[in-house]
Amino acid sequence: MANTKVKEAAKNISAAIKLVTQRPNNPDIGEFRAALATAQNINSYDRRNLYKAYKETVRDGKVFSCLRRIILKCTNKDIIFINSKGERDEAINKWLKNPLIPKFIKHILEADWWGHSLVEFSIQNKELLDIQLIPRQHVKPEWGLVLVNESDREGIFFRQPPYSDYLVEIGEPHSFGLLEIVAPYAIYLRQANVDAADFSDKTANPTHTFTYQADNPNAKKEVEVQAAEFEGSGTVVVPEGSGFSISNPSGNGMEIYGQQREYQSNTIALVLLLQTMSSENGSSRSQAEVHQEAEDDAIAAYHTMVENVFNHQLLPLLAIHGLPVQGGSFQYDNSVSQTVEEKLSIIERVQNLGIGDVPLDIIEKEVGIKLNPKPTAAENAQKQNNHAPIKNFCSCCPPQPLGRLIIALISKQEEDILERLYKAKGKANFDKLLNQATQQTLLSGFDKGWKFSSKSYKSPAKLAQVLMKANILRFSTAKTLAACAELNQLITPEVSFADFKKQASPLLADNYNGRYLEAEFNLAQATADGSSSYYQALEVADAFPFWRYDTVGDDRVRNEHSALDGYIFKAGEMGELTPPNGWGCRCIFTPITQDEADENSDKIVDTEAALELLPEDAYKKMDKSGFLTDRAGDAEVFTNKQMYINLNESEQLSYENYELEKYREISKNAPTANAATPTNEQGKNWFANRTNKYGQTDEDVAVVLDYNELPLLLNRSNFNSANIKWDGLPYLELLATQPDEVYYIKTGKGKYLSRYLRYFKTNPLVMEIQHDLGSQSSTISKLEFATKADEIRVGVFAKIKK
Repeated sequence: MANTKVKEAAKNISAAIKLVTQRPNNPDIGEFRAALATAQNINSYDRRNLYKAYKETVRDGKVFSCLRRIILKCTNKDIIFINSKGERDEAINKWLKNPLIPKFIKHILEADWWGHSLVEFSIQNKELLDIQLIPRQHVKPEWGLVLVNESDREGIFFRQPPYSDYLVEIGEPHSFGLLEIVAPYAIYLRQANVDAADFSDKTANPTHTFTYQADNPNAKKEVEVQAAEFEGSGTVVVPEGSGFSISNPSGNGMEIYGQQREYQSNTIALVLLLQTMSSENGSSRSQAEVHQEAEDDAIAAYHTMVENVFNHQLLPLLAIHGLPVQGGSFQYDNSVSQTVEEKLSIIERVQNLGIGDVPLDIIEKEVGIKLNPKPTAAENAQKQNNHAPIKNFCSCCPPQPLGRLIIALISKQEEDILERLYKAKGKANFDKLLNQATQQTLLSGFDKGWKFSSKSYKSPAKLAQVLMKANILRFSTAKTLAACAELNQLITPEVSFADFKKQASPLLADNYNGRYLEAEFNLAQATADGSSSYYQALEVADAFPFWRYDTVGDDRVRNEHSALDGYIFKAGEMGELTPPNGWGCRCIFTPITQDEADENSDKIVDTEAALELLPEDAYKKMDKSGFLTDRAGDAEVFTNKQMYINLNESEQLSYENYELEKYREISKNAPTANAATPTNEQGKNWFANRTNKYGQTDEDVAVVLDYNELPLLLNRSNFNSANIKWDGLPYLELLATQPDEVYYIKTGKGKYLSRYLRYFKTNPLVMEIQHDLGSQSSTISKLEFATKADEIRVGVFAKIKK
């Protein structure tokens, strides 16, 4: 090895490197083989030209698609930390929520393709500040050196302290990765495309034949002049009677190039994903399933690779920097299966990882419909009914493709919905399918936006999350009622289904399931994002007692939001200005320390003073559009002014509206409840065994968790009341965690009554819970086997047994 003198350098290796502009190249197969030979040369181990070839390889469409697929499959599932006691460590798991972690996972995967990755961590006071990939052309893994200049032959020994305390090395020193195999096929694939284009250029135009009389000495020159005018076409000049003929190759001549491209493309997919069909259109479902299994095996192997790097390289580094990880381990979170909506969130991951975007036209092609809804006259009906002007979401904040994609998916049900309404002859005031589609869309937006999971069961975030979802259910119900009422007006005895569909389809697709739902999806997601940040920030308010209002800072920010940019509020006291505070709002608040606030004390305001900063008409606009409210603090996604109709709680929908069976039919297949009733002593023991649970320390309060992991309180006074029937006590926790039906009824601001039902023969077991945001409690007020089952199956329906 050459001179191994260690050069003086900063502890931060990436800061010591002197980068130069990398000129792109487009190597042929000979140049690639020469680059590989140079990289393998034990006297130099010079990988620079090889990496240039690799860089061109990953730009190939097929290679890029396969690599992106792997990255998304490995980043759309959370990595969690299990401590030495076998329990989830919420402190480390919160640390793992840092947006830099997916970037680190990407670098881990790239080591398998490029052969080696050297990643530098910037950690200060246990906080992860940055992650940098040391430029590969500056790394000689065989020698353990980082070169300040890429042409140097001596450098920094990165495997020695203090540098090793900040570096994670991934991959074998002498490995050249899977791109060593893939690159030649990508080169051949590119050449096949070039050859095909050349072939097409030569054969696409017709061939013109010109003849002349051989005995005329000037005829040939005259014909040649004429032939020269046909630029870009094939020309042949022959004497008459020579018998010369020419035929153009048929279009089938392109097949050989198509076969070459298919072979190279399939080989690339086979190397990277162990199969070909999941990235192409397969010929049968059974074949596709087999290929999908092969890809799943490949992804499972990548998951194992990521876990190994986290546990064997990252974990010791974190321990050096004081994080309590000794004895624990990292693993992928396999506890929750993904919904379709969660899987769709990989689209957002693409942009976050910086590896590419999914164009809107591709999304449109996949869902089969146009995703650019046009305003219609129905918007005027919205105003006449005193609805919130949902179409007026901020022009500076365009809807995100993910929202459009989910909306497009539910629009496939519109044919069935319209057919059902038409058959009801204008008497259907409610439609189950339309309601379910609306609920699922808005709830998926909310779930996508909510990013905080408190380790404390006493956290107000848990109750707020439940009440916000109940609010979405109410909003969806009101919207469905309004849509059905408007569609019913189009149905008359003389109107055919074809005519009804022609009028109703734009109304349903463009408005209720289009532009309006698009804005509502984005609001649900933004509200969940802002509210989860709100409750998370409240838990650390001792360390960050102030919140700063921040806009995105681009030229699309509204004037009223720009007026608030940089102003500082006490934690939790932004009130109705807490983002999002307008349709499409992209603003956030940033928790800051006392010192940071003191440095900008002239910017500290309260809500009343902040409202004075707004333009003159901004307050009225916020009030009219339903945004003059503290969404996070009030646990509301949609306000009363944004409801399509006033949902009268005394006229609740019943199980029949949701097309559920009468209870006498359900009970035929339901289990039998044990007739034994706990004795007084057994009841007291049951109560005592459930006190001092989930953060509650009151001896007069028993606690059980429901299916949302929400603590349900049972006060001793309620426990001893006539409303709690002891024959249902043995089944209370089963009912709480596995209800067959759940209904919500709003009883006041921040107050809901929820009713849980569990099926049993004869009668259902029913539990009522009073949710009160003000007292931060969910209290069980009733437990009984209901004698009039169907009469209590009313409210906003939330859950059905599957």
